[in-house]
Amino acid sequence: MLAAAPHLRAILSVCSAPQANIDVAAATARGIAVLHTVGRTDHGVAEFTVALALALTRYLMPASAWIRSRSPDFDPREDFYRGTVWGRARILPNLHSPASSCMVAHLQSVVSSPKSFQVLAWG
Repeated sequence: MLAAAPHLRAILSVCSAPQANIDVAAATARGIAVLHTVGRTDHGVAEFTVALALALTRYLMPASAWIRSRSPDFDPREDFYRGTVWGRARILPNLHSPASSCMVAHLQSVVSSPKSFQVLAWG
Protein backbone atom coordinates (compact mmCIF):
# COMPACT_ATOMS: atom_id res chain seq x y z
CA MET A 1 0.00 0.00 0.00
CA LEU A 2 2.89 2.39 0.72
CA ALA A 3 4.27 1.96 -2.79
CA ALA A 4 0.85 2.84 -4.24
CA ALA A 5 0.83 6.20 -2.42
CA PRO A 6 4.01 8.02 -3.48
CA HIS A 7 2.83 11.39 -2.13
CA LEU A 8 1.86 10.04 1.30
CA ARG A 9 3.59 12.03 4.05
CA ALA A 10 1.93 10.77 7.25
CA ILE A 11 -0.14 7.91 8.64
CA LEU A 12 -2.32 8.52 11.68
CA SER A 13 -2.90 5.44 13.81
CA VAL A 14 -5.83 5.54 16.22
CA CYS A 15 -5.62 1.93 17.41
CA SER A 16 -3.88 0.81 20.57
CA ALA A 17 -0.57 -0.08 18.87
CA PRO A 18 0.39 1.16 15.39
CA GLN A 19 2.93 -1.65 15.06
CA ALA A 20 0.04 -4.13 14.94
CA ASN A 21 -1.14 -2.99 11.51
CA ILE A 22 1.46 -0.55 10.13
CA ASP A 23 4.96 -1.43 8.97
CA VAL A 24 6.57 1.48 10.83
CA ALA A 25 10.08 0.66 9.57
CA ALA A 26 8.92 0.64 5.92
CA ALA A 27 7.00 3.88 6.39
CA THR A 28 9.99 5.55 8.07
CA ALA A 29 12.31 4.36 5.28
CA ARG A 30 10.02 6.12 2.76
CA GLY A 31 9.99 9.33 4.79
CA ILE A 32 6.41 8.80 6.00
CA ALA A 33 5.71 9.88 9.56
CA VAL A 34 3.66 7.44 11.64
CA LEU A 35 1.57 9.38 14.15
CA HIS A 36 -0.16 7.66 17.04
CA THR A 37 -3.05 8.67 19.27
CA VAL A 38 -4.39 6.44 21.98
CA GLY A 39 -8.06 6.09 22.83
CA ARG A 40 -9.29 9.65 22.85
CA THR A 41 -9.65 10.41 19.16
CA ASP A 42 -10.34 7.05 17.55
CA HIS A 43 -14.06 7.62 16.99
CA GLY A 44 -13.66 11.30 16.19
CA VAL A 45 -11.04 10.68 13.49
CA ALA A 46 -13.10 7.92 11.91
CA GLU A 47 -16.27 10.03 11.96
CA PHE A 48 -14.41 12.99 10.46
CA THR A 49 -13.03 10.73 7.69
CA VAL A 50 -16.50 9.58 6.73
CA ALA A 51 -17.79 13.18 6.90
CA LEU A 52 -15.01 14.29 4.53
CA ALA A 53 -15.78 11.43 2.15
CA LEU A 54 -19.44 12.43 2.07
CA ALA A 55 -18.53 16.10 1.63
CA LEU A 56 -16.31 15.18 -1.34
CA THR A 57 -18.85 12.93 -3.02
CA ARG A 58 -21.79 15.26 -2.45
CA TYR A 59 -19.90 18.45 -3.40
CA LEU A 60 -20.74 20.28 -0.18
CA MET A 61 -18.18 23.06 -0.69
CA PRO A 62 -19.55 23.96 -4.17
CA ALA A 63 -23.06 23.73 -2.70
CA SER A 64 -22.12 26.17 0.03
CA ALA A 65 -20.58 28.55 -2.51
CA TRP A 66 -23.68 28.28 -4.72
CA ILE A 67 -26.01 29.05 -1.83
CA ARG A 68 -23.98 32.14 -0.98
CA SER A 69 -23.69 33.38 -4.58
CA ARG A 70 -27.11 32.41 -5.97
CA SER A 71 -25.48 31.94 -9.36
CA PRO A 72 -28.14 31.22 -12.05
CA ASP A 73 -25.82 29.02 -14.16
CA PHE A 74 -25.39 26.40 -11.44
CA ASP A 75 -27.93 23.56 -11.37
CA PRO A 76 -27.89 21.82 -7.98
CA ARG A 77 -29.80 18.81 -9.34
CA GLU A 78 -27.02 18.21 -11.87
CA ASP A 79 -23.93 19.52 -10.14
CA PHE A 80 -24.33 18.06 -6.65
CA TYR A 81 -25.11 14.46 -7.58
CA ARG A 82 -22.03 13.33 -9.49
CA GLY A 83 -20.63 10.66 -7.22
CA THR A 84 -21.95 8.25 -4.67
CA VAL A 85 -20.73 6.02 -1.89
CA TRP A 86 -20.99 2.38 -2.99
CA GLY A 87 -21.62 -0.60 -0.79
CA ARG A 88 -22.52 -0.85 2.85
CA ALA A 89 -19.08 -1.17 4.35
CA ARG A 90 -16.53 0.55 2.14
CA ILE A 91 -15.89 3.97 0.76
CA LEU A 92 -14.16 3.11 -2.49
CA PRO A 93 -11.21 5.04 -3.91
CA ASN A 94 -12.93 5.71 -7.27
CA LEU A 95 -15.57 8.20 -6.20
CA HIS A 96 -15.52 10.55 -9.24
CA SER A 97 -13.31 13.07 -7.48
CA PRO A 98 -9.52 13.35 -7.58
CA ALA A 99 -9.37 14.39 -3.93
CA SER A 100 -11.41 11.41 -2.79
CA SER A 101 -9.15 8.94 -4.58
CA CYS A 102 -6.67 9.14 -1.73
CA MET A 103 -9.10 8.22 1.03
CA VAL A 104 -10.18 4.70 1.94
CA ALA A 105 -12.20 3.87 5.00
CA HIS A 106 -13.50 0.54 6.16
CA LEU A 107 -16.50 0.04 8.39
CA GLN A 108 -15.65 -2.86 10.68
CA SER A 109 -18.90 -3.52 12.48
CA VAL A 110 -22.01 -1.56 11.59
CA VAL A 111 -24.32 -3.79 13.56
CA SER A 112 -22.44 -3.92 16.85
CA SER A 113 -21.31 -0.31 16.99
CA PRO A 114 -21.89 2.33 14.33
CA LYS A 115 -18.78 4.17 15.50
CA SER A 116 -16.36 1.25 15.19
CA PHE A 117 -14.49 1.79 11.98
CA GLN A 118 -10.85 2.20 11.18
CA VAL A 119 -9.15 4.46 8.64
CA LEU A 120 -7.13 2.22 6.35
CA ALA A 121 -5.45 4.90 4.25
CA TRP A 122 -5.61 8.62 3.75
CA GLY A 123 -3.04 10.23 1.52
